[in-house]
Amino acid sequence: ASVRGGFMADIKDVAKLAGVSISTVSNVMTGKKTVSPALEERVLKAVKELGYHASPIAQGMRNSRTNTIGVVISSFQRVFFGPMLKGIQDTVSEAGCVMNVLDSGGSLETEKRCVKYLVATKADGIIMESLAYDSDPKQEKYVKGLNALGNSRKHIPVVLLEHKISAARVDTVMVDNRLSARKAVEHLIGCGRREIAHIVGPDYVSVSRMRLLGYQDALKENGIPFNEKLVVKGDFLPLSGYQAMRRLFQTGEKISAVFAANDQMAIAQAYPFFVPTRSTNRPANNREMA
Repeated sequence: ASVRGGFMADIKDVAKLAGVSISTVSNVMTGKKTVSPALEERVLKAVKELGYHASPIAQGMRNSRTNTIGVVISSFQRVFFGPMLKGIQDTVSEAGCVMNVLDSGGSLETEKRCVKYLVATKADGIIMESLAYDSDPKQEKYVKGLNALGNSRKHIPVVLLEHKISAARVDTVMVDNRLSARKAVEHLIGCGRREIAHIVGPDYVSVSRMRLLGYQDALKENGIPFNEKLVVKGDFLPLSGYQAMRRLFQTGEKISAVFAANDQMAIAQAYPFFVPTRSTNRPANNREMA
């Protein structure tokens, strides 16, 4: 529908102006059935005159496609998501679709509501950074259901980001967190740093565990003893990075560099304590602002 001349034109207005049936207008707009050139010309003329555009929601109800890709992320504040969303948007636009981004706010319950909303509005697919994990048996029903979204007329595929949920049985886009962490720490070692602290993420997150292993791999391969006092916990949020850095200084251990498990913790820990001549900070996500 479209506003024209002070009113909202719909398919009935187009049919009336063109002197044809509603089904004929629909056939012209969707191309499902061939109509005579004369009728098509009358319909297109009426469409242009009224400035009519078919409602994507109405079309979706008829053909099960809405040309919408839903994206669910944990927080708009995470710097990691900016470039990622730009890449998704570019790809989605090239395909003639639109992107609908929802923020779960770091809440699994909100994430579930976001997924229900995208299913109810008939999204053609969902890309999501889920807060659910295989290690939580309470979420088994939910994660298994991610492979069966939609109904008998339309299956809605899901692609997960950052970490794999085996029980979900859906595709996942992720990096080799152990290898990338090892390379980040090796970079610090190459800069002459040996007393390297690590701010880890939550234990239940596989990303955190893999990055810790990568940190340990780099130390071992370079003959640097692992010092558990230099490993402190965070929760991937900025405040935890700040608090972790305070705890590290309270240990009295010598620290020449800090490897943080994500951008937010890296930025927060670096702000009050970063001394360029004494230490080097390198976040696992490797964003330029960190």
